[in-house]
Parts: sequence; C-alpha cells; structure tokens
Amino acid sequence: MGTGRWGINVVRSFARLDTVDLTVVIDPDPAALRRARAAAPGVHSASKADDLRRRVDMVSVCTPSADHPDHALALLGQGLHVLVEKPLAMTPPRAEELVREAALRGVTLMVGHQLLFHPAFRRLEELVAEGAIGRVVSLRAERSGLADMEREPDVLWCYGPHDVAMILSLAGAAPLTVTAAGIPRRDGAGFETAAVNLTFASGLDAEIRLSMVHSGRVRRLTVLGERGSALFDDGMRGGRLTLLGKPVAVGPGEALALECAHFVECATRNVEPRTGGAHALLVTRVLSAAVSSARLGGETAVADARGEYVIAG
Repeated sequence: MGTGRWGINVVRSFARLDTVDLTVVIDPDPAALRRARAAAPGVHSASKADDLRRRVDMVSVCTPSADHPDHALALLGQGLHVLVEKPLAMTPPRAEELVREAALRGVTLMVGHQLLFHPAFRRLEELVAEGAIGRVVSLRAERSGLADMEREPDVLWCYGPHDVAMILSLAGAAPLTVTAAGIPRRDGAGFETAAVNLTFASGLDAEIRLSMVHSGRVRRLTVLGERGSALFDDGMRGGRLTLLGKPVAVGPGEALALECAHFVECATRNVEPRTGGAHALLVTRVLSAAVSSARLGGETAVADARGEYVIAG
C-alpha cells in the first residue's frame, strides 16, 4: 500500500521473495502503479484499498507518515498481518492503539526500522556484545541530507526513527531522560534541524544530530567504548563498519530485503518481530518526548513509572 519513492523498493523486495506471492499493489497515483507493475509483472493494481482479507494475508504500508496509524488500524481490524514503514505513529496514544489491536486480533505488527537488519549493524551489535571495545560509554549519531519538505514536515520524524531505533537496540533499555533542541521551519510545521540527548540508567549517554536542509549526506553512528570505538556508516554504498579504525567484514544481504523476509517469517510462525509493536512504541515515545522538549526550549522529559515521558511543570 503506497508505491511511491520508497514503496517501489518494498514492491521489488517482496516480488523477489520466494516465500510469498506479491498479489496486489495499491496507490492513488497511476504513474506509481505503472512503475509497480513494471517491477512486479502480473501483479494486480488498485487505486484504493477495499476489503483485502479475502485476497491477501499480509500488507506492507508505505504511505505518508501521518497516514500510517489509520491505514494500519483498518488492516489489523481485518485480521491482516501488517508491516508499517517508520514511524508507526507520531503520538504514543496512536501507537498504543495499534499495539492493542494487533494483540486483540492475534496478528503480527512490525515496523520498518530497516537499519536494524543491516548486516553491518548486526555485526556491530555482535562486536559490542563480545566486548570488542570494552564497556560502551557513549553513542553518537549524525544524519543529514536534503529531504522532501512537503512530504516530511519534521526532521525528528523523518530521520530520527533510524537513529533512535539503533541506539535503543544497542543500549538494551529505554532512556531515563530525553532532551532536545531544534531550529523550526519557517512555516512552523516542524523542525528542520534537531539535536537530541538521551541518558540511561547504566550511565550510557547518546547524542543524535539531525538535519533535513544540509546538502551533505551524512549517515554515521559512532559507538565509544572504554577500549576504543566502532563506526557504522550507512551513507557509504552498501554500508561500512570499522572497528578501532579498521574495516570489518560483514555478512551478505540487503537491509530492506532482510527486513521483508523477517516480516514474512514472523507472520507465518506467529513470533514477535525484532522491530515489533513494543519496540516501535518505545521509539514513538522517545521521539514524541524529543518533539515536546524542543518545543519547550530544551526542557528535559523524564520517564515515569509507566515508561511514559513527562516534562515537569
């Protein structure tokens, strides 16, 4: 559902999987549908989603971010397994609603945090777990590049999910505090640049710097340990991982293809995905707290006993 700039990549990935039949592509744009049919010859196309339950088992949602919750809720309500592009939702209550609906229907809900499936990031996780750089003390993420300002109104929701998802995975816990600052867009629709700081109970801290107006394309995650550092650079073609300044060999595979295959496997076997509802809800809570903090001039949001973030006063 949604075969635009990113959705067409998802179409190609599912078309190449031998574990599923790509049955239907949906988009209101005739040109987008033509591209999808070219990528997946023989697939049925439609301009809108009707009752899909009789025709498919699972759906991938690649529509604009603001539409994700409504589309996902309708599909989950039909008893379909759903893969939603990031972000799952742009408010915690909507994300919670989707998690509840998936549990009620007994179906798989997964979110497209594709970098968690990148072979270089998976190898980075292994190296950190093995103690290759000693105890991790700090994480630093940078992500910038020109973005479609009409389609993506806020840098925190456009670029932020990638880095928050990776940091949460490496930290293995929810942050205690979230603090953010940003430069608002001229139209006031959101932030065009942002800096986010996270602190964790372990003493780990993380910093994320985002820009959707900087022409230079930067995609870096640096992990600082007591005995050295590691760098995951997904701005490089195919991604690159270095440890103590030296290149590290990683396994084969393309992140999106691995993500799609994982979704199919989880839906088929009825197991919780690596980027399932609980993970996506935490990412949503952290980003929502960052937005609130930035709007209030950098006030710190603190996790309460329920895992929700509250700004005092």
